Amino acid sequence: MWYDLFVQNWDIFLLYLRPFLLLFVVYLVAKLVGWFLERLFDRLVALRIHIDPTLAAILRRIVIFIIYSVGIMEIIMEIPQLQSLAYSLFAGAGLIAIIVGYAGKDILSNILSGVVIALFQPFKINDNVLFRGDYGFVEDITLRHTVIRTRDNRRIIVPNSMITSEEITNYSAKDPTVKKFVDVGISYDSSIDMARDIMLDEAKKHPDILRHKTKKADHRPRVFVEQLADFSVVMRLEFWTEDEEAGYQIARALRESIKKRFDKAGIEIPFPYRTIVYKKQKRK
Repeated sequence: MWYDLFVQNWDIFLLYLRPFLLLFVVYLVAKLVGWFLERLFDRLVALRIHIDPTLAAILRRIVIFIIYSVGIMEIIMEIPQLQSLAYSLFAGAGLIAIIVGYAGKDILSNILSGVVIALFQPFKINDNVLFRGDYGFVEDITLRHTVIRTRDNRRIIVPNSMITSEEITNYSAKDPTVKKFVDVGISYDSSIDMARDIMLDEAKKHPDILRHKTKKADHRPRVFVEQLADFSVVMRLEFWTEDEEAGYQIARALRESIKKRFDKAGIEIPFPYRTIVYKKQKRK
């Protein structure tokens, strides 16, 4: 009995099974095409053919998006009920366009911004950037959002429409070299010349600090009196490094090594202090 019922309703069963099979095929094709494009780009890079990783990632996602869009349209046309619904939607396209446009304006804006990022490239994958006070490197750029991984391994997910409309500092654009500073305050009784010699000597110990001079730029480390503050003479060590991350790590190491050298040389890094004067109230 069940077999006869199954045979009699085979056409109906196949009609509703076909969309699920098509959906599986679309998913499989999208995965295979994405995998193929990723391997193709990696192969081209291995052959030393310049392939921009940002453009490659956006292109791969656009192709996958087109595959899903065409597949979903094909599935809709396979189901009579959805087909009639689609015709009804097209008949009222004006109102639907307004509703869909209002509901999906943020999604469309992010997609367009992702394409703009891929074309004009204000930043690329693996670039070191500073966004809203958070420093990190661009880990991924999708059609919807950009992923920034910070120094403490957090992932900041920023919608593309937001990141293209706000100021972002790109340390990797054109020339990644950066000037860094280390400020150290010494007491007014300490020797400025001795402090300068120690700070320069510590800077010269780091091989990653640039120390060359050209007609266009002087990248040699220097020390200046930056400020005569209330409690100290602020000495500033200025040095250049290959990129922001290297400068960050070197500055941390220099603060420790300079402090140790100052202790051995008897150069005081003073604490803030206040002079309090008590006045006796005059009696009437």
